Amino acid sequence: MNRFATVLLFAIAAFSIAASAPDAARAEPRLYPTLAPFQFMVGSWQCKSWTAASGRAAPRLDAITARYSVEGGGAALGQHVIGPDYRTFELFGYQPSSKRIVTSAYADDGTQVLASSPGWAGNAITLSGKLQRGSLDADLRDIMVRFTDRRFTDTTEIRERGRWKTVANSDCNKR
Repeated sequence: MNRFATVLLFAIAAFSIAASAPDAARAEPRLYPTLAPFQFMVGSWQCKSWTAASGRAAPRLDAITARYSVEGGGAALGQHVIGPDYRTFELFGYQPSSKRIVTSAYADDGTQVLASSPGWAGNAITLSGKLQRGSLDADLRDIMVRFTDRRFTDTTEIRERGRWKTVANSDCNKR
């Protein structure tokens, strides 16, 4: 066998072995060090989500799917949530000038949230900011608690008449 055929055969064999390697052996995209505490969230999650009543709607309990992905080469974490009749997108990033974690969230009903936090404190992070939907402009806090690499909760509260009121809560498990 000539040298070219040997090199070609070796290259094909090496490629075949690499292509058949299990997904766990492949490197997943990594977040920048400032966002590294969020790395456990990358992937798909199944969540049981409770949402408070609003207007004439009754409180509801839904099974939702949340998908987290590394965006911008590691500069951000993107969250895509798919509920039974809604979609949301949230982007987690880091703002060097304020040295804070920042988030921007958008829902298909026009809701927008801008929030920030100095970072994780142990296994929890509290993001504080503003929620805007139509004429509603409220203070918001979002509290995420990591129990394991495969489970976390996310509780959202808004301030009404000087008191914090829970408006949503999700208990999420990695798929």
